[in-house]
Amino acid sequence: MQRARRLACLVGLVVAGGALAGASCKTFDFPEGTCRSESLIAIADDASAHHACATCLEGRDACDRVGRCAADEQCASSVKATHACILVGGTHSKREEEACKREKLGGADAAVEAFEAMSGGCRASCGIELCQLDPAIAQIGSATCDGCISAACCGPLNACYANRTCKLILDCVAASCGEALSFGDSASPDVPCEQLVDRGPPAGLPSCIDGCIRRFLSREPEGQAGLCLAARVALCGQRARGCDRACPGPARDAGAGD
Repeated sequence: MQRARRLACLVGLVVAGGALAGASCKTFDFPEGTCRSESLIAIADDASAHHACATCLEGRDACDRVGRCAADEQCASSVKATHACILVGGTHSKREEEACKREKLGGADAAVEAFEAMSGGCRASCGIELCQLDPAIAQIGSATCDGCISAACCGPLNACYANRTCKLILDCVAASCGEALSFGDSASPDVPCEQLVDRGPPAGLPSCIDGCIRRFLSREPEGQAGLCLAARVALCGQRARGCDRACPGPARDAGAGD
């Protein structure tokens, strides 16, 4: 805690006496007050990671901003909720981070400043990892559509490309189906892979996407996982802010088997 550090600084000044005449703790850039970061951190299942984040937030570069927010319960809750939103799914895109800030952080200066401290110098310590899109991932639709989907769905896209079945399905859709990125409402991440595979592609898909899935889907474990991963990419695209306008719809009468 920073109070202990300030006390150590004062003791040091007294011991040093005249050698440091005119010096102060501010000379050494110690924070103005005490800060407790626990109420701002959403890491709950890893004590070591929580400690690393807290240590950074209570350092001299962030402590004042963190302390001001921690003193206000609503401010602390909004920063913690933003942190939790970002941590879901591990690595994320800048677009996803901005969406979490819009939805959870609010506009209070103290909250904005505290989160800036967390996402600035403490980004790595607090597990806020930006996703780097696999450069091998095929362009989806137009450049505008691809830019929107890539920015919003970096994590699901990378996970898809790590699975051969999902990669083949996505490459087929990207090459043959224009800007179609709808796998149907029934393709929810909550549906077990076994159910998806047992009943085949979800009903109501554009014929091109249905054809891509049927071409590459298998009942092997990798195939089951691949369909789920592809569905998650589609669901992410459906939910991404602005991508419905960037990707206006499927190319009509396009068939994957042509």
